[in-house]
This record gives sequence, C-alpha cells and structure tokens, in this order.
Amino acid sequence: MRSQFPRFFARSWFFVLGCACVILAAGCAAGGDVAFDPADLFYRETATLPIIASARPTRTPTITATPIYTASPTMTATPTQTPVPIVTPTYEPVNVWSFPTALGDNFSLQSDVTIPDGETLERGAVLLKSWRIKNTGSSVWNEKFSLVRVDSFPFDAPQRQRAVFLQPTELIELKLATWNARQFTVAPGTTVDLVVPFRVPTRPGSYQIEYYLINDRGEIVGTKLWMSFEIPFEAGELTATAEEAVRLSATPDPLAEAERPETGTVMPTTVKTIDWSGKWLIRDPFSEENTIPVEAEFGQQDHQLSGYFYDRNGEPALVEGTLSDDSLLFTGRVGYPWERKFINVQWRVLTDGDQFSSITDGGRTGYGASCGGRNGAVFPEYCSVPPGV
Repeated sequence: MRSQFPRFFARSWFFVLGCACVILAAGCAAGGDVAFDPADLFYRETATLPIIASARPTRTPTITATPIYTASPTMTATPTQTPVPIVTPTYEPVNVWSFPTALGDNFSLQSDVTIPDGETLERGAVLLKSWRIKNTGSSVWNEKFSLVRVDSFPFDAPQRQRAVFLQPTELIELKLATWNARQFTVAPGTTVDLVVPFRVPTRPGSYQIEYYLINDRGEIVGTKLWMSFEIPFEAGELTATAEEAVRLSATPDPLAEAERPETGTVMPTTVKTIDWSGKWLIRDPFSEENTIPVEAEFGQQDHQLSGYFYDRNGEPALVEGTLSDDSLLFTGRVGYPWERKFINVQWRVLTDGDQFSSITDGGRTGYGASCGGRNGAVFPEYCSVPPGV
C-alpha cells in the first residue's frame, strides 16, 4: 500500500501557495504600488529607557534661622518723690479777755524754777521757762488744759498751746534727758511744774510776756503767769547807731570822698556761713503723712544746735545735736522729753541755707524724716535723700 503522507504534504503546499496568490492579488487590487516587506509580518517595540544619573545628589543643608535674643533694656525705675506740699500755718489771734473766769479751778504760784524776773538773756537763744504751781482748786486738771499768751508779740509761735505739767525738778533744761515724768492729771493739792519752751527775741530791750492757764471748759484758771527778762545792747551797738546818724546828717567831705576805692577795685569778700538759728517750717517727723508743716525754733551756738516744735497734735518736741565744721550737716535726735525716747536724725542744709533735707536709708520720707524751709522758702523738692546723694 502506498503511503499517504507525501501526498498530504503536496496538497498542503499547493494550498499555501494558493492563499499567497490570493493575498497578493487582493493587495494589488487595493491599491497600488505598496511593496511587501516580510518584516511587516512581525511587531517589534523598542523602549527607550531614561538615563539614570549615577552621581548621588548632594544634600543641601537647610539653614534654620536661629532667632537672636536681644535683651530688652531693663528700665530701672528712678525713685521719684512727690514734692511735699507746704502750707504755711495760720493762727488766729486769741483774745484772752473773751474767756470767762473759772469758779472751781485755781492755783497758787510757788516759784520761778527757771529764768527769774529781770534776768539777762542772750538774744536768739532757745530756752525753757518753768513755773512751779499748786492746784488749789476743787477739780482735777487734765491733758486738755492749755496755756494762752496774752499778746502775739514778741514770739511768732501760736498764742495758745497745750499745757505741759511735770513732776517738780530743779534740774530742768531744754534737753531731752532733763525732764521729769509728765503729769497728765493733777489732783487738788498737788504741786507740779508748768513748762513752756521759747526763743529769745533778737532785738535788745526789756520784755515781759504774760500767760493765762485755760481749763478744759475754756475758762481762765487763777491769775496770770509771766516771765520778764532783759536783752542788752551789744558793745558798740549804740555808738555805731549814733555815728551812723551823724554821718547821714553831715555835709559830704571831699577828702573822705577821695579816700573811697576807685571803680573796679576788688574789695575783700566775706564767705557766707550757715546759721540755723531762727524760725523754720518743718515736716513733723512723728507723722506718716506729708501734710501741713509745723513751726520750729532753732538756736545755734558754735557747733551745737537746739530747738523745739509743737507737733500736729500740739505736743512739744525737742531737737538737739551737733553741726559739722561747715555747719551744713546736723546730726542729732528728736523726741518728747518726758518720755525719754527719741529718734536719731541727720539733716543737710542746701547751698542757699534756707532749706534742709533728711538723710534716710533709701531716701524714704516717712516716720522720723523731716525737711524744712525758712525766709519764704518752701520745702525742698526731695524731703529725704539717701546717704551720699
């Protein structure tokens, strides 16, 4: 039997050729001159890959702005003090004759403890007058009793002030350590010392100052009290006054005129020295308030200063201490003499000589601090200043 395999292949070959002819004929009929490329039987896609940089990118450091802290300047508060208001105390004249006479109160004068009648006193000195009196009435005296001066002349102090009764003592001065205990009540039959500080007038002459004791009902107790003293003229004072009167009334002498220095001649000048003596308006050092000042009287002898004032409650207080060589700095103490207590103070006078300030820790103006002015000057701008300022 003849194999069928070659016949099968022959037939298949003819079949492939026939298909190819049909395809060629269709291509020619469709259009033309398109050449056949066997490569068109296959599809090949070529991918173009991107070039990858081989170099590692350099990391740029991120610069973080560090905030620079600029310290704000610390504002140091400059201690300022409100200038202390000053109001000159005004005192209404007291008409002692308007007071009625007390019926149940009376006293008898025992003696003049200090400054007997007719004593010669140094002008401008600050002294203490003391009378010894006995309660001969029927009622108890109290702290509301007052002492009224008949006339405002010659003292500028108020005419009416609180009466201060002390246990009797012969050794009493205007000093803190010499006063005995104060008697706030005086029973009938009791003897006490009635004291009053004062500053001697500066004008020469004969003086008699009269006082009346007034009870708590506004009545005159007993009779008048007084002190009398002399202030002599200084050596040459009368002669100089008489010579000045003659010179003013005389006819000008040409020879005397010729002896006068020529214009432009430098004359010797005197250096102004500070004298604390006189009346001052001061801040009450025992007050916490910067209010109305009180009047003080100071007397200076060499480098010693003494004085007194009546506080806002009408109580007398004493001032005593020493001055520096140039008299610009006062170091001393202030206190109520019957209490034997005091506060230490330092006062410095300003260059004009008419104002002074306290020297205190921190420059605080409070209890214990004082300042003052005189001759029309008000309190200084800073009542207290720290040390070294």
